[in-house]
Amino acid sequence: MIKRRIVEGTPSISIRELRSAGLLKEGVETLHLGSHDDCHIQIAWIANPLGGQRAYFLCPDCSRRVEILYAAPHLACRRCHRLDFN
Repeated sequence: MIKRRIVEGTPSISIRELRSAGLLKEGVETLHLGSHDDCHIQIAWIANPLGGQRAYFLCPDCSRRVEILYAAPHLACRRCHRLDFN
């Protein structure tokens, strides 16, 4: 049986943490990571039924809307990295 990596042991970045820390402003469509802007992550803004907008990352591998990207070794969603929960 092949043991899969788990999400708890994988470095990640959360869109909620960025927004609550004030690092993400409404309407921004691309997040530049790295010292030389070598990593660009697309952001989708979806209208919230109760007003305002909600931000999601677009996975660089599959283009799905996700709230968390994992660095294992490149940034991608849990499904693309085939990560399990503990």
